[in-house]
Amino acid sequence: FLITHSLKEYCGYFRPNLYEMCQFSEETLQCESESQGGLSNARHSFPSGHASTAFLGTTLLTLMLLGKAGLHTAPTSITAMLRTKLFAILSIIPMLYATFVAASRVHDFMHHPADVGVGALIGFSCANFAYSLWYPSIYSTVHPGVPLQFLHEDKDQEGEGLLVNETQPSDTLPTSSSPLTGHRQLS
Repeated sequence: FLITHSLKEYCGYFRPNLYEMCQFSEETLQCESESQGGLSNARHSFPSGHASTAFLGTTLLTLMLLGKAGLHTAPTSITAMLRTKLFAILSIIPMLYATFVAASRVHDFMHHPADVGVGALIGFSCANFAYSLWYPSIYSTVHPGVPLQFLHEDKDQEGEGLLVNETQPSDTLPTSSSPLTGHRQLS
């Protein structure tokens, strides 16, 4: 929301239906609308907030479903393999909703195609970033679809993770790299 709104304020591109919104008169060559609220909204075309919000939500949902599908698990049978592929295909269906929302904004003359494309790119990028903060990659061979928080809690219960070695002073804590995130953690 912040990225989209900031770009709307910075760019200030006109909507395709500007003349309809301001009730433009061809005789006087001026807007005859008394409403200033509608005219301020007329300069908020780029990028599409509807497209960025729709793609943010549906991309997050799609990534979570694809993570649960287990794309890199070794299938035990042909039935399991077909079930995984079917679930992966069905997981992409929410993206059709986002595409519909974006297309409807162009069809209703509320946005130009570029507005919708950039809005969709912003939503898709933010969703991928947010997903990577909380979940391993959907292609991960180690626990795809399981939140990283639960993976780290399991390590702590096993005696690994964020525990300090009692034989070393606290100012020289040993560190190791986490295989899931690449982040450095206390060992």
